[in-house]
Amino acid sequence: MVPVFDILLGRIRELHLCQILLYSYLDMLLYFTRQKDIAQVFVEYIQPKDLTNGQLYQKTLLGTILNISCLLKAPGVVENHGYFLFPSRSSPQEIKVQESNIHQFMSQFHEKIYQMLKNLLQLSPQTKHRNLSWLGNCLHANAGRTKIWTNQMPEIFLQMYASDAFFLNLGAALLRLCQPFCKPRSPRLLTFDLTYCALKELNEEEQRSKNVHLKGMEKETCLIPAMMDQEPEFAPSYNLIIRMKDLTIVLA
Repeated sequence: MVPVFDILLGRIRELHLCQILLYSYLDMLLYFTRQKDIAQVFVEYIQPKDLTNGQLYQKTLLGTILNISCLLKAPGVVENHGYFLFPSRSSPQEIKVQESNIHQFMSQFHEKIYQMLKNLLQLSPQTKHRNLSWLGNCLHANAGRTKIWTNQMPEIFLQMYASDAFFLNLGAALLRLCQPFCKPRSPRLLTFDLTYCALKELNEEEQRSKNVHLKGMEKETCLIPAMMDQEPEFAPSYNLIIRMKDLTIVLA
């Protein structure tokens, strides 16, 4: 199946948000992510060669999909953009129609990404683990994009980290995955175990057994600093609700 994914990668890379053909390819991938054996190949195929290189995640098949957007590919470069090239020559009505079309396609696009991730999370323990590992490693490898210098040196930024479009799309999909337990007074809110954030980096086997995939959270600043002599009581394992919530918070 890997050659099929190679072909899809090459073709999807050339498409933009408002092309109908893109959604045919996404439907094909949705079918693949519902088939256990093919989905297992898919989650292995999307793993980058260097897990610490943030920009490489954007070049994988899943990353290529996430990088599709109506945003500029590079700051200030409008050539071959396709949207609002000459806004001063367009009437307000034309701009409104263009905006409406983009919103409709974006809504459909985000729904497809959400369904793809949801399929992988629900299909089997193996696809869930590899999918969550991809998400956790991706966020960890791209943690440096939040630093101040990235806004001042966009050329270097684009060579090191995934794009804004990538993370806006990923954020939209993760927020959809969080919806079931984000409703006001949801009893699922009481299942959050905040000790997840204090876990130090684990090896592959520990990640699988404890269901932990997010890295570097213990280095973040806490709202209430822990006492030096206090060691939290960690849970034997953590549920999907906690993991999705923390992945989404880190992305935000």
